[in-house]
Amino acid sequence: ILIILTDGKSQGDVSVPARQLKESGIKIFAVGVKFPRWEELHTLASEPQEQYVLFAENVNDAVNGLYTTLTSSTVCHAVPSGCRVEAQPCERRTLETVKEFKGNHICWKGSKSYNAPYTSLCPFYSWKRVYKQHLAKCYRTLCPDP
Repeated sequence: ILIILTDGKSQGDVSVPARQLKESGIKIFAVGVKFPRWEELHTLASEPQEQYVLFAENVNDAVNGLYTTLTSSTVCHAVPSGCRVEAQPCERRTLETVKEFKGNHICWKGSKSYNAPYTSLCPFYSWKRVYKQHLAKCYRTLCPDP
């Protein structure tokens, strides 16, 4: 198995190496922390993606959630005695850039004749970064204190 922990966008194209690894039989867990790029996580992860794409608010939760996932999947079967796996609702958040229409403004456009530019209304957009929230299910392994 291969476990990839990420909190952002990779520096290059991940699709070819991910495909090669999957074709060679390696199971890939893609774990996003904080504000991951969901499309990249889905490109990296093995199928079924609901089992191999994971999310956590911070690294400690990622480690706990990954441990829980591994011990309750077909990859591993080792939940320590006295511990239990608990599902809970959680939210995953993504930081996305959205295009927002701001209105129409007068702009100059060229024409077929040499000396005759004309004006018309052109749309004006701004770009802003927004957080989007998505409901998800998180898993946690709970063990009694030693």
